[in-house]
Amino acid sequence: MLKLILKFNLILKKIFKTLTNLTLTIPDKKEILIFDSYSDILLDILNLNKKKSFLLDVRNNNFYFYFFLKVLLKSLFKLKLNELYRLYLLEVIKHINPKIIVTFIDNNPFFFQLYKSIKAITICVQNAPRFSTDQKIFQRKPKSDFFFCFGDNQKKNLNNLKTNFHTIGSIKNNQFKLKTIKNNKIVFLSQLSTANNFISDNDIKNAPKKWLSKFRNSYNANFETFYSTELRILPLLALFCEENNYILQIIPRATATSPHASFEYNFFNNIIGKITKNYSILKKINWKSSYLHLNRKNTIVCIESTLGIEALRQGLKVLFCNRDFYVGWEDQNPIQFLFKNYENILWTQKETKEKFFNTLKYMINIETTKWNKLLEKKIFPEINKIISYDYKNKKIKKFFKHVLSN
Repeated sequence: MLKLILKFNLILKKIFKTLTNLTLTIPDKKEILIFDSYSDILLDILNLNKKKSFLLDVRNNNFYFYFFLKVLLKSLFKLKLNELYRLYLLEVIKHINPKIIVTFIDNNPFFFQLYKSIKAITICVQNAPRFSTDQKIFQRKPKSDFFFCFGDNQKKNLNNLKTNFHTIGSIKNNQFKLKTIKNNKIVFLSQLSTANNFISDNDIKNAPKKWLSKFRNSYNANFETFYSTELRILPLLALFCEENNYILQIIPRATATSPHASFEYNFFNNIIGKITKNYSILKKINWKSSYLHLNRKNTIVCIESTLGIEALRQGLKVLFCNRDFYVGWEDQNPIQFLFKNYENILWTQKETKEKFFNTLKYMINIETTKWNKLLEKKIFPEINKIISYDYKNKKIKKFFKHVLSN
């Protein structure tokens, strides 16, 4: 009975949200449909014509009254209320009648089912690394015409997706050309989240058996367990900066206006502020801020951040401190498995103070010629498997220009 009441309450909330977000206008037909408002980044990066583009909200934040009413009446008679929102989106897309549909949200299962109802060319641009456990996203015969991915290993992880893969790297990282220089600035990349579910039961279901000896369900993972590496590394990093006169800068995960920002600030201040005053949390205005903050720093320290992997592909000096939580899970600690012979050079795990200090000193003081040689001979050939690099996104821009001109 309680479950029924909660379900009914959820339905009422959705109905209320729908009614408060109704729009009476009818949108114009457009050549390009951007699937998901979070994909608006593509407009600027790919230089898409905004006048010819339509941004489709797929997160229940905006409803066109005409199409919503049309689908609602159809659904009531056909008893498909559970599919109401998807049917509504399909009606809007059919009305827009785009030549291409493109998204930057590469883990939305509905996008990969559009081909069954829509004739437009569907294009997906990868947003984050995908692992073998992500195959649950791509079920029910998923398909898109094109998928622009980070690196070749993503093709293997998403091998049940029917598409034409193109390896281009991260379109955000490709927008920049960053440098590392000799100075006294060390950056730490935050991955802090206020989420309660650090890992899903489905991830655990698909995890390696030796890893499963630690966690049998998602409830075994609490904040202290998941962030145990940060809780151990940050005091060591702060102490290193204090003793060696380095400035520690934190690149936050949250933007300055996010409700999460104060939580993130308090977390770092409570740990680092007790050890050194030579630190600051940098201001993040938008997604570009993180990349700009990486530029012209000595060394970057992170756990298993995507931004850290992007920085390494740029040729920056990055030290990875593998997350204890994922020991034994190759997908989650790719640097360790790609560079097995480079422990205490590129990555560390369960380090003592002395070991951590020595590894960080090595990274900080490595000669430029030696680092560049290491990049060309060892790092780039391997890191390209995870993420390649195409400065200014020339490949994908050329592709869109070709498709839209035909």
